[in-house]
Amino acid sequence: MEIIKIANSFGYNKNGIEIDDTLYSNFEVSEFFKDSAHKRVDLLKMQFEKAYKILICSKNPISYELLKTLPSSCKGIVTDKGTFCQIMNVEASKWNAVKVLANRLGISEENVVAFGDDYNDYEMIKNAGTGIAMENSEKEIKQIANFITDTNNNDGVSKYVKKYLLHDKLVDLHEL
Repeated sequence: MEIIKIANSFGYNKNGIEIDDTLYSNFEVSEFFKDSAHKRVDLLKMQFEKAYKILICSKNPISYELLKTLPSSCKGIVTDKGTFCQIMNVEASKWNAVKVLANRLGISEENVVAFGDDYNDYEMIKNAGTGIAMENSEKEIKQIANFITDTNNNDGVSKYVKKYLLHDKLVDLHEL
């Protein structure tokens, strides 16, 4: 609850907590997450042992000063044009998850292809063998990417995969 109290002290009162794939929030989330299922609760009264992520939502840009006040066991990533902050364990990242999966599958990091569009994808795009930014990515993501593909809404991942990864492996299912 310490992080929720920190957020509140900065005037950020629209918060959420992800626990076991359930979003608990102290506000109606549809203005930020469209149709996301959630449970509206008083976050400060919740009893739990661990949360996967704490979310801070704001109509105005979130102050980076807030990140400086987080406990050392946590890190925060500000995304969505500065109006959304995800706070998690300092070791949690998409890239760390990809490395674990690649290792289990016997795939070297240089053979990993990763797609992303926002700051929470930065480490993954930078470190993957091939990092691909979506056309609608933040400028910094595009700068570190090896390639840029079409936007999320225009099926950019699918277009890249078909053109560069499956170009000689596509099969017409009607011919089988």
